[in-house]
Amino acid sequence: MKRKRAVRVFCILAVMMLVGSQLAVSAFAGTAKVKKVDYKEPSKDVKATVEVIPTEGYFKGIKKIIAKYNIGNNAEGDQVIELSNIVKAIDEFIAEKGANYATQPGDKYPVEVVITNSSGHDYQYKDGSFLLSTADTSQRDNLTAVTGFDGQQIPFDFTGALSPTKPLQDLFGVTRDLDITINMVCNIYDVLKAKGFTGDQALTDYIKDYYSKENSYKIESLDQLTLAQKLDLQKTMRNSQSTVTKTQLDELQKQYPKIMDHALAKQKSDGTYEVQIKWPENELAAMSYNFFYDSLLSLAFGKDAETLKGTPKTTSLEMAVADYMSNKGGIWSSANEYFKSIASGEKQLSAGQDSELTFNYLTALDGENTPNTYQLYAFSWYNTITLEQTDVEQYYYDGDISITKNVTENGKPYQVNTTFYAALFDDEACTTLTKDSDGKPIIIPLELKGQDSVTVTTDKTIPRGTFYVAETDKDGNVVKSTDQLTVTISSPSITVTEEATAAVTITNDYKDYEGYYRENGDNPVTTTTETSSTTTDVTAEKPEAVQTGDDSTMAPYIAALILAAAAAAAVAVTGKRKRITKK
Repeated sequence: MKRKRAVRVFCILAVMMLVGSQLAVSAFAGTAKVKKVDYKEPSKDVKATVEVIPTEGYFKGIKKIIAKYNIGNNAEGDQVIELSNIVKAIDEFIAEKGANYATQPGDKYPVEVVITNSSGHDYQYKDGSFLLSTADTSQRDNLTAVTGFDGQQIPFDFTGALSPTKPLQDLFGVTRDLDITINMVCNIYDVLKAKGFTGDQALTDYIKDYYSKENSYKIESLDQLTLAQKLDLQKTMRNSQSTVTKTQLDELQKQYPKIMDHALAKQKSDGTYEVQIKWPENELAAMSYNFFYDSLLSLAFGKDAETLKGTPKTTSLEMAVADYMSNKGGIWSSANEYFKSIASGEKQLSAGQDSELTFNYLTALDGENTPNTYQLYAFSWYNTITLEQTDVEQYYYDGDISITKNVTENGKPYQVNTTFYAALFDDEACTTLTKDSDGKPIIIPLELKGQDSVTVTTDKTIPRGTFYVAETDKDGNVVKSTDQLTVTISSPSITVTEEATAAVTITNDYKDYEGYYRENGDNPVTTTTETSSTTTDVTAEKPEAVQTGDDSTMAPYIAALILAAAAAAAVAVTGKRKRITKK
């Protein structure tokens, strides 16, 4: 079976950190749905060099990483800095140094970043531009039918291994993980059938039943497992692969095609093969992917880096990649504020080769448990910040903005006496209001007087660029969907040029309009949730990936549905431009 070669960073050895955790909280079930990521290519005018510094001694590994970025002479406009290019650098480092230098589980190493500016322009951090997420998998050639928490199809090598943990020991009637052989694993569906579990999800059903007996409730989804149970399901001292000869491998592939279709086989120098069986069912494979990014792989910036560096492994549960994607505990906001504090205002990156910005962050594979089920596991992440040019001539346009506002109840037009508002924002997260040439936020009142629809045309001066439309209150606070209210916005971004036109659909649909406003004190904009319907198109290149424990071969968001019954709200921007120098 051919799989794409992936790279390794963290070498998961036979002796692993095992934690007898008794935590009774779900590790992943509570994670909010994450926002679709706008994967951006790094700016071509930024040159990056990354140096990996090794440790010496009995346990060799990675001491730290130094990443340098230079904004070149010809740079103009926003510059995207790709911090996650350290993945490729670590790959090249291990290829040169060998497996002995791969990082041990539990290691945490700092990344030192230096950004210099050789251009003739001034730059500062663009507020809201920090992005940290799972890497784009859409361009990989080994995708499975499994969908992860991030809405992406999971590559084969991004799923965990079926390990001889306690549930499997009980299934096979043995008391040690060493007693489970690869032949027993290949025959697992016959064993499951004998115990009454059949069908394509027999193993998943067995595991749900196994843990249901430990709880006071029936496990309907693996997301309902407690953290302790997820650890128990993956915790083993034994390596996750078995060694077989070529003859044995051929026989296994012939005799057990259902299981061996999920096998990763790597030939060793002595001619034998290391064989690892990945989770053979979708829900189990998704759980291993979700758990890795929610509990094991962590990054921390600023003061959070010091916290992660000096505290127990439970801190990693609060700074994992998935936490940034959902802003759990405000971790994304914390990182964004950190970059604002070091690269904005007087601390901006001024023109000239002597100017530089420096900062540190910490990368860690250090969750509550980093078990052998993730041996030979490939993974990656995506992390960028954007620096915006501050010494630019900004052009504004005298534009007619026409917005048609529609209100429905259960999909049917509904007449109301209410004033709504729409606003433009500089960032996709809708945290920074766009300002007109007078420095005032562009917030447009939409007053409905016993109507279900209203069209408002107002004269505004809008800067040139790409902006994002959202429904807000009178102060510019974004109104988002709730259980009782759905705010739908299609194509929420508009690009303003000298002859710009754009169309945006905004629809408010209520389950019970009067009930909603009684519940919210007659205020149409006080109730918000983490759910937002704002999305943008995504373009990306094939990502780098790293792999745990071995250098062997390894191998979208469902489009947001726009309410068919929603009436269009058109936003048109045209007119004469004004030039204002932004300083």
